[in-house]
Amino acid sequence: MNIPETFFPWNRFPVELQIAVVLNSPDANTFAQLMRVSSAVRDVTEPVFYAILEPADDNAVISLCQSISSTPRDRFSHTRVLHLRNVAAVDDRVLRRLPTLLHSLPNLRALTIEPSRHLLSLNMAGGLFTLEHLVEIGVPPLRAFATTLALYPPALSRLFATCPDLRHLDVGRSQIRTQSVRAADYRKHPVALPRALRSMVCAPAFLQQNADALEDPASTSPELSRLRLVCETGTAVCLQDVMRSLGAQLVSLRLGELGPTTPLVPREEETWTVEDVTRELPQLRFLQLDMIHLRLPYIHDSLVSWNSERPAGSTSSHAGARLAIAWTYVLPSEKKIDREEDMAWEHFLHAAAVDVVQAWPDQVARVFYRHSNTAPYTSITLREDGLTVVSVRIGCFALDVRVF
Repeated sequence: MNIPETFFPWNRFPVELQIAVVLNSPDANTFAQLMRVSSAVRDVTEPVFYAILEPADDNAVISLCQSISSTPRDRFSHTRVLHLRNVAAVDDRVLRRLPTLLHSLPNLRALTIEPSRHLLSLNMAGGLFTLEHLVEIGVPPLRAFATTLALYPPALSRLFATCPDLRHLDVGRSQIRTQSVRAADYRKHPVALPRALRSMVCAPAFLQQNADALEDPASTSPELSRLRLVCETGTAVCLQDVMRSLGAQLVSLRLGELGPTTPLVPREEETWTVEDVTRELPQLRFLQLDMIHLRLPYIHDSLVSWNSERPAGSTSSHAGARLAIAWTYVLPSEKKIDREEDMAWEHFLHAAAVDVVQAWPDQVARVFYRHSNTAPYTSITLREDGLTVVSVRIGCFALDVRVF
């Protein structure tokens, strides 16, 4: 008996609703079962199933390569994102297959390579696998790239030349091999960032080493508007000098892993007020500080003096949209917060947030804070009367958005 295709409810759904159903599938096994239901279901499921590949370990990478060799090549033309995280590569099984893997994904647009600590230590010592090896293999014209491999100027320049439309770069965990002569290449040959770059995660040292290129209008990225700096505790960072090269175009700035004593400005320079922030970074709309949780409440104030009083009679010349500020804290996995400590943090941050929005109502639209990974976000803002404080607790909220 022939059953018309219109008999099945699935075939009467609009494509957008079919895709929504597929995206809510809980795991890869469910995806695989869906593709076996019918050709109509497979046509919708297959592009979603192959869009993001994230093998969990070396064996999964090898299985993926074997699958590519035995599967119609056009299926992997749907792949846009490849995440290779925690790959051990204790032998050359994965490294020998990596060229085949990358060359089999012609439409790949986002690549993440974050080796395991074992491989990363060998990489930093100059062995096994480096960024140069990746460039020699060849990568498609990526739109997003993230890695923890050590950075070398010649390899970066070649990578950027291969990917002129690179829009998102994450090298926040990458380091320079300081005992290598290659480290001097940064000072001799600053790397010009791709002009299409829109967001970047890096260490302050990466910007400082490339300061000359950033100050050259021909070498800058005019679309770069979102910057996240991963700061090392105890390392002095002349952030104000760095901001002078990008300050006019930044819309979002996020400073990460700050301790109470992480210096962000030279000792001889004064910290900024909120008004200084909006003056030096005129396009900035979002400023986030990620801090290390300690027993006693604090807010990092090396860059901005949050509790400084506004000068009497001060009037703002800030004509743009007001600023949103976020203070977040990372709680070590082994640390627990008791009720008394939780209340102390909540009281401290609430009072500080209220002080900021009341002192700078023409500069600051709202302040978010969260004193640990498990606590909800709290949003502090003022009503139009400028006097009534509105406090909203948000259980699930994302402060930053990753386009891969």
